[in-house]
Amino acid sequence: MPLDRTDPMPLWAQLEADLRRRIDVGDFGDGRFPTDLELTEGYEVSRHTAREAIRHLNKTGILKRERGRGTVINRSEFEQPLGTLYSLFQSIESTGTEQTSEVLELAVVADSIAAAQLEIDEDTELFHLARLRRAGGEPLAVDRAWL
Repeated sequence: MPLDRTDPMPLWAQLEADLRRRIDVGDFGDGRFPTDLELTEGYEVSRHTAREAIRHLNKTGILKRERGRGTVINRSEFEQPLGTLYSLFQSIESTGTEQTSEVLELAVVADSIAAAQLEIDEDTELFHLARLRRAGGEPLAVDRAWL
């Protein structure tokens, strides 16, 4: 899985994007995340590059490093059932906690799982919006919407 060294995007950013994609599609379904060494060998990058990508994924709350366990996928995402009205911000606001939202991804994609849930053709392009929600400065949830 070597990265594109001719791409102007830094290698750590390419690695971060690919790891995000792999997390999203469930490549690490068992919660086990590759070690720095596995990333350096698998992507043919330096240890510094691998650690920089992981640092950014930690910063956004997608990954977390745990003493004795290494890097793990943060499974604190909330799933909001389709057809329900729910506001994460309103529920946090009621406690008086400061809240922020950061756009992680806004893309037009065709996704067969989302299409099945929405009962539309699987080739239909949808807007995918992923936001990191923070409460009191700490990552709380990754909010995903298909429009």
